[in-house]
Amino acid sequence: MHVPLASLNGSMMEEYLKKRSIDSAKLQLIKDLLDRCDLARFASADIPKEQMTKDFEHLQDLMNYL
Repeated sequence: MHVPLASLNGSMMEEYLKKRSIDSAKLQLIKDLLDRCDLARFASADIPKEQMTKDFEHLQDLMNYL
């Protein structure tokens, strides 16, 4: 994307991926994962281990897709 890491955000990523015709279900999954990461990072949310395991599997699938 050629932007500084500090300025990278979810809406910027969404715009970038939409221009590249990313599947809408995959795009929603990315947004959901980013939201949960923000909750864990900034709100100290208590995310169950099962959810973290599912998120990790989804992330691996997304990486293969992209």
